[in-house]
Amino acid sequence: MASSSSSRAGVQDIASEIHALVEKCCPKLRSQVEHWLRCYRDPQLLHESLRREYEVEVVDDSDEEETHPGPDKPNQPQPQHFSVPRGDVCKAMLCEAHLLEKCRWGEQCYFAHSEEELREIKRRRAEAVRPKRSPASPRTSFLEVLPSDISFCHDTVAPDFKDGRSILMTLLGLANGEVKLRDVPMMEVVIFQDRLYSLSNRRLCLYMLCEHFGLLDKKVPVKVKLLEELPKSFRKKYTTTCYGEWVRVRRDGRICARSFESTTFGRNLIS
Repeated sequence: MASSSSSRAGVQDIASEIHALVEKCCPKLRSQVEHWLRCYRDPQLLHESLRREYEVEVVDDSDEEETHPGPDKPNQPQPQHFSVPRGDVCKAMLCEAHLLEKCRWGEQCYFAHSEEELREIKRRRAEAVRPKRSPASPRTSFLEVLPSDISFCHDTVAPDFKDGRSILMTLLGLANGEVKLRDVPMMEVVIFQDRLYSLSNRRLCLYMLCEHFGLLDKKVPVKVKLLEELPKSFRKKYTTTCYGEWVRVRRDGRICARSFESTTFGRNLIS
């Protein structure tokens, strides 16, 4: 009995800390706290999420998400820098004096004294200027799925894309035809613990709203890029507390969820 009482007291203490934190950092969202507590269920998880948002550097959905792809930037050849030991400066040429048996410099000569030496210095110089191969990128394949079949790997998302356009404004653009789905960069997903998780959480939020409002369905699914390997930073950025069922929109407070009934973000935007 005493244990139950202390447990309730602990929950109340954490809830009080949450209210105090929101009051201090973002008082306009005070009315959202009770809704968050119901969504997170464990107030400690909500408290940790808010601390990440307000008190420490946010581990964000740093997928660098934009609503429109930037201009193509072909890989420009980079200037190659290499050094050749001073004694090898001229060794791409045979020593004429040596051929006449008149070279007095021996091994210190700046010119090659044999065909083998000539080939060796040419090989070394070629290796020095040869472009280094970039590490092999993870193998990918493509899927066509409904957004509601994909989970968020974060517990929060920013309300805006990197280019400054908001998720909701992009949703309106898609609804009235100003923006086409093909204009939005493809979302990347991975398989983790037998679930599809998005690496592009703001885009998933946008697509999930599109599905809720009938812009996407089984006949018009979304095409995504499936990475066959987890990025190295995935586990660090895996902050969801609900297996990716929903996210809280930072600085807005509302929830984007897999089900329309649980979604409050953008719900009244499109009639």
